[in-house]
Amino acid sequence: MTEHTPGPWLAERHGAVTAEVNGRRRQVAAFVGDAAMHGDATVDADAIRDANARVGAAAPAMLEALEALVYWHRQPYDRHIDESWWQAAEEAVYAARHGATP
Repeated sequence: MTEHTPGPWLAERHGAVTAEVNGRRRQVAAFVGDAAMHGDATVDADAIRDANARVGAAAPAMLEALEALVYWHRQPYDRHIDESWWQAAEEAVYAARHGATP
């Protein structure tokens, strides 16, 4: 399996998602708003596009947090979870919703 572009990813204007690659900011994804695809003038396509970009930009952090929680769940004896794993999960969810960490 090919590895994804390392995070952090940033939600930029106009639905772009970027990451720093070899010292330069590069686009790794682009999103559109549903209204743009379906022609619904009652929906704010820009707001949808930007919300989609925030979720996309948070994907690497969400993946990392989920991997840590899955690892913890599979431990047969030690069920103590590191508080930093919950913190990472909460920050990833916040970034997906708001575009930045609290």
